[in-house]
Amino acid sequence: MTSPAPPDVFAGALGADRVETADLARYEVDGLLPSCAVTPRSPEEAARALAAANGAGLAVIPFGGGTMMDFGNIPVRYDVALDLRGLQRVVEYTPEDLTVTVEAGLRLSDVNALLAERGQFLPFDPPYGEDATIGGIVATNAAGLSRHQYDAPRDRLIGVTVALADGRLTKAGGRVVKNVAGYDLCKLYCGSMGTLGVIVAATFKVAPLPRQEAVWVAAFPSARDAFAVGFTALAQPLALRALEVISPALAASGGLERAWSVVAWCAGETAAVARSLRELDSIARGKARRHTDARRLTSWPADSAAVVLRLSLLPSDVEKAIQDLPDTAMAAVTLAHGVARVGLDADHPELRARVERLGGTWAFERASLDLKRTLDVWGPAPPALAVMEHLKREFDARGTLSPGRFVGRL
Repeated sequence: MTSPAPPDVFAGALGADRVETADLARYEVDGLLPSCAVTPRSPEEAARALAAANGAGLAVIPFGGGTMMDFGNIPVRYDVALDLRGLQRVVEYTPEDLTVTVEAGLRLSDVNALLAERGQFLPFDPPYGEDATIGGIVATNAAGLSRHQYDAPRDRLIGVTVALADGRLTKAGGRVVKNVAGYDLCKLYCGSMGTLGVIVAATFKVAPLPRQEAVWVAAFPSARDAFAVGFTALAQPLALRALEVISPALAASGGLERAWSVVAWCAGETAAVARSLRELDSIARGKARRHTDARRLTSWPADSAAVVLRLSLLPSDVEKAIQDLPDTAMAAVTLAHGVARVGLDADHPELRARVERLGGTWAFERASLDLKRTLDVWGPAPPALAVMEHLKREFDARGTLSPGRFVGRL
């Protein structure tokens, strides 16, 4: 007796109207297409879909806005796309407590439109725009420029609801800011790329909207000059939402002078922003500079780089790591955290080797299929790989969830 085809598995569990077999191109991952897409409309339906897939031995990859699907190794198997964009509810919003709980399919821009009515926001700016969904942001821990002031999504996440591979719905954390009972499973799920469970709802600490914002830019003749000024600014008590050093090619792509540049995104009370701009002018000591009302000048040209590397080092070592970059390299360095995102025309193994010699780590956010076939895009195996393998077996014994995409091809 043959097993039922994937669409039949889900039609029985959820109904035929939740199963799509046409127009599957948007669900492509590394050249692979699923046999069908399943579109649950509630966390319970998502859990039932996973139970059906797990029982039938089918591999599932969760989908949201699709903005980070280049990230990860080539899947070992891919049978079903679990499209979470139907999970659209705002479960609970308590402005007085600065907390919000939303389902995973809501876009960041939609959540922030709601929060803005009460003068609040989720201070995330993932690399590829606000079309990213809440579930995708949590699954990838997609930190953007605002990490300087507001930390990464992992640090603002206080509760999650997760559908496990066997169909159980579980919760971790809560809806209050102070929650220290038990293990911090929120941080375990955040950044796990949907390999341990599928995030169907999340609770966050929100932040007040700043009264004033301004972007300050200064261009310099060398990377050394730019980093020196950047670190001087970092040491001052300025109202900074973000502080970056960007490469000449990235500056030029944003309409700026083609030079190593420091970009400071100031945000806060009006007087604090004005004072910060004055102090930045003083730090630059007569170098070319400009003030602008643009919200963000280092918006990444997402489709322009064949390879995107994310580097993590001690802040003091980043300049050494990115020395001798090609002229076309689009590099953005978050100074406070020692994180650099580098867009390249092709892989540069010497850059990766230099990062390793400096004690840092690297991962490909984007790479060609040929490159992905030859290496693990997450870099050398971490010391904790054995623990990660154990967790994968405990949470997903049959390898149902995004098999092969995470660190060590888990």
